[in-house]
Amino acid sequence: MRVVLAVLLSLPLLAAELPPPKPLATGVKVGSYYFPGHFQAGRWSPMAAYGGPTPLLGHYRDGAPGVSDWHIRWAVEHGISYFVFDWYCSYRSGPSVQHNTALDEGFLKAEYRNLMEFALMWCNEETGDSSPYTSEQMLQTARHLGRYFREPNYLRIGGRPVVVISRPSRLVESFGAEFRELIPRLSREAGLAEGTEIFFVALASAPDPKLAEMGFAATTAYNYAWYRANPHGSDRRATYDDMVEGYEQIWRRMTAPGNLPYIVPVSPGWDSRPWYGTKAFVRTGSTPAKFRDMCQRAKGYVDPGLNMVLAECWNEFGEGSYLEPCAETGFGYLNALRDTFAPAAGACPGDIVPSEDEKATFTFRTIPPDPGQVRLGKQEGNLVPDSGMEEGTGWATYRGAPCRFAEDDARSGRKALVVEAGQGCKTQNPVPVGRGRTYRVSAWAKCAPGGSLRVQVTYFDAGGRWLKTYEPVGVCRATDWTEVAGDVVVTDPAARAMSLEFVAADAQAWVDDASIVNTREPTPPTVLLRADGGAAADWVTFAGGAPLGETSPDGVAHLLLADREGVKTKGKVPVKPGEVLNFRIHLRCDELASVSIRSAGFDGAGVWLDGVYLAGEVHSWQDWIEIAGVIRVPADSPAQAVNLECVATGGSVRIRCAVIERDAAP
Repeated sequence: MRVVLAVLLSLPLLAAELPPPKPLATGVKVGSYYFPGHFQAGRWSPMAAYGGPTPLLGHYRDGAPGVSDWHIRWAVEHGISYFVFDWYCSYRSGPSVQHNTALDEGFLKAEYRNLMEFALMWCNEETGDSSPYTSEQMLQTARHLGRYFREPNYLRIGGRPVVVISRPSRLVESFGAEFRELIPRLSREAGLAEGTEIFFVALASAPDPKLAEMGFAATTAYNYAWYRANPHGSDRRATYDDMVEGYEQIWRRMTAPGNLPYIVPVSPGWDSRPWYGTKAFVRTGSTPAKFRDMCQRAKGYVDPGLNMVLAECWNEFGEGSYLEPCAETGFGYLNALRDTFAPAAGACPGDIVPSEDEKATFTFRTIPPDPGQVRLGKQEGNLVPDSGMEEGTGWATYRGAPCRFAEDDARSGRKALVVEAGQGCKTQNPVPVGRGRTYRVSAWAKCAPGGSLRVQVTYFDAGGRWLKTYEPVGVCRATDWTEVAGDVVVTDPAARAMSLEFVAADAQAWVDDASIVNTREPTPPTVLLRADGGAAADWVTFAGGAPLGETSPDGVAHLLLADREGVKTKGKVPVKPGEVLNFRIHLRCDELASVSIRSAGFDGAGVWLDGVYLAGEVHSWQDWIEIAGVIRVPADSPAQAVNLECVATGGSVRIRCAVIERDAAP
């Protein structure tokens, strides 16, 4: 048993060995979704770059011994009796190894797993090809589900194993009402006894008779963070108070007579800035007291047959919707659940956290930079996470499985990466790069006799999408440690991150001491237009007047845009078909405000081309920040000049400076 540090009201106290956790009885069966997305260090990069949330467990490793036991302890002692794991399984290739590590290697091997039930939500949120599912593909998925149904603590309703479907619309499109006839086959394929069927639950925000016709047994939701009860705020900001009202409006609709049974969803909030930065949607003003109010209201909509509530989420830190104790929120949201659904239990006898020594056994030592949020200023030093292979977590196979590391023949340190014959390995977290910069890419490698190893890089855009281009660095055929190195110049204007990859042929290979180092900065871009916030002559309102200006406490002048007011630069920049320009705007939004940034197109005489916009994005940030974007002129565009425009919604926006520039040729 562990020796831990106990905390009561954030005051640390020494504790003796802990007894097993004691599940707290609740009148309503309370569960929580569980996000299994922390399987490597780079998955924590957005939270680290943003500055939180910071779990009291630290930046932990999914599946590591101890993590699930702490989660189970905290959950059951606050009234949560089941987790619904986000389950990633391709209908073509099967389950994701990495995304399911928290369940397969963590929860199902935890010491206290028998104290909680669990179920799966199939995250069938495929991108790209969305061709209809076939019956055989669904039967194959059912076979994968069967291994979990055999677990003694799998969640059942009326003896039927529960499976939540993230996108029931995909099943509607693929099968329609015929899915009802497929359910008995799926159930048998999953190993259930004749007559026992899977209890399918659909995510839904409105009653849909088709779901009952298809055989769904109930509905629920992951969240309704997007739903507005009242028109206020902006595209990117709304209050948590409005979220509580909006949830209750949907609960009322979903529990009307004649609808499917409903598992009532609740949520402690929403703040997706770690994932999406200035484009994130945020619910402002969430507190444990307000979450307690939401939970108290939810009790009035609990289905008497199911008697269930489901919270989103245990640990979705990138979306700001989490119950797990963190440095920023403590145990506040868990205590709100406990107070609501087990009011007779009284105050929690003392919330505990592990010691620093114990946390060191399941946390990542270093968190790499985040390509989506790191400002591409001057980069120095090696950018590759786990470059010496010592952590053993910064690399994955092309199929997404964890890599193997050899501990008996490293070039330096204790470990070397093993690349199997006919396979490829890559950095799990691409490193941030900038167009026009030169990078020295290097890795030490050796091959088994007759083998070779190809070293290459590939690129990703700002949204993390692969740009489908490779750039060779070199090839190793030596049987002794040899450096493979080359200079790479980033020329693609869309490239924002780079992945280092190794591909072995004919025999096994080993890699150690990899690096990507910025060796040359690009030539500074050419500024084509600059509009200062303190120069009223640089701007004009949409109504044709002079914009309002003010001076901030630090003495810097800027424009002030009121709600629904727009301004545009008086100056315009000549453009050619197919040209790509960059823009930068330094601004700040009020709490509930967002700003629409766009570039309008004009003909040769300077007349606006009605409806022609060559850039358009919505952002919101409550501190001064420089937002960068791209203006792309289509090859067939009639535009011969462009400007920059900003429109405020939901509150005031302040602008200090706007720039349009052209990159120098690399």
